[in-house]
Amino acid sequence: MKTDPERDHFIDQFWLRRNPTPGTVENTFKEEHYRRIAYANEHFASSVPGWKTDRGRIYITYGPPDEIDDHPEVPRQLWRFRNIPGLGYGVEVEFTDPGWKGEFRMVAPPAARGFYWRVVLGSGNAAESAAQSLRAKGLPAAGWHRHTDQASLDEVLIGPYPDEASFAKAKAALEAAGFHPERAQ
Repeated sequence: MKTDPERDHFIDQFWLRRNPTPGTVENTFKEEHYRRIAYANEHFASSVPGWKTDRGRIYITYGPPDEIDDHPEVPRQLWRFRNIPGLGYGVEVEFTDPGWKGEFRMVAPPAARGFYWRVVLGSGNAAESAAQSLRAKGLPAAGWHRHTDQASLDEVLIGPYPDEASFAKAKAALEAAGFHPERAQ
C-alpha cells in the first residue's frame, strides 16, 4: 500500500471483516479493541505506552484475566484465564518486574498448564453449586454460566491436574459423583 487512500481502504476492510453484526454501523469488536487499548495505556504504561507493554498486549489480545495473583513484594503477577479459544482451558501468564520499575515482562508465552475436565450441566444456573459441591469433595472446580449462539450453558471446569494419573483419578471421582466429564481442550 503506497497511498493514503489504499491504507484507509485496507483499514476499513479490516474492521468490516471483524464486525460481529455485519451491515450495522456499530462494530462492537472494534469498540472493544479500542477500549482495551485505552485501559492498557491507563493501567500498564511505564517508560512506554501501555499498549506496547507485555501486559498491555496480553490484555488487548485476550481481554481481562479471570483472576490475578499479585505479589507486589516480589514483584510478580500471575494472570489466569478460564478459557482462551485456540489455547485452551486454565491458561496462565506470568509477569515479573526484575528492575522494580513497573516494567513487567512476560516470563513465558500464554499456555494451558495441566489437564482439565469440563462438565456441562445444561442451563439453570447450577454451575456454582455444582462447583461448590466438587470443591467440598477436594476437587479444584470453578463454575460459570456461558452463552453461545445456540444456548446458555452452565459449566464446571475441574483442574488443573499435573499428570495423567491424577487426571484419571479425578475422572473416576467425578463419575462416582454422578457427573459425565469431558476432557477440556
